[in-house]
Amino acid sequence: MILNVLLKRLFLKNKLSVSKIPPTIIAILKPLSEPFEERNKQKNESHKISLNEDILLSENIFALPLEEDQNVSVSHVDSLTPDKRYLWILDDDGFKVILESTPCDSPRKCACHTNITQAKKAYHGGELWFHDRHSISLNFSSGRYNTRTEVQDNAVKSYFEIIGFSVILLD
Repeated sequence: MILNVLLKRLFLKNKLSVSKIPPTIIAILKPLSEPFEERNKQKNESHKISLNEDILLSENIFALPLEEDQNVSVSHVDSLTPDKRYLWILDDDGFKVILESTPCDSPRKCACHTNITQAKKAYHGGELWFHDRHSISLNFSSGRYNTRTEVQDNAVKSYFEIIGFSVILLD
């Protein structure tokens, strides 16, 4: 909570662009990770990117905060269905989002986090559901770009709040 208040004050004081991550948050989130890097380290595994999961689905990716004309599928907080689930990543350019059910010619048949990054580095990733244009539920469920600490999770949540979202954290 204190971190969130301090980051909001710093953000407003310096009139930082909402499309660029404040340096204080970057300092908490560093370093950028390759896909599966943290998961492979933590679990002593060797996951690799599958066929076409590195194809950038750019026509379906959008940035946050939402543009005025950006339409999103919304879910009630009590019914977070897979068909309305979005994947998000945070990289040096900010938040990028894609509807997970976006078709992709891969074994999964739908988008994954590396379709947002073209299998390049990112700070973190997860899933989210929009309740309206300014309210979301989110988690840090990404096997490719997972968070490492609770402090980093809180920094990500704070950045979502700084750019105008009310956030409900999910397990």
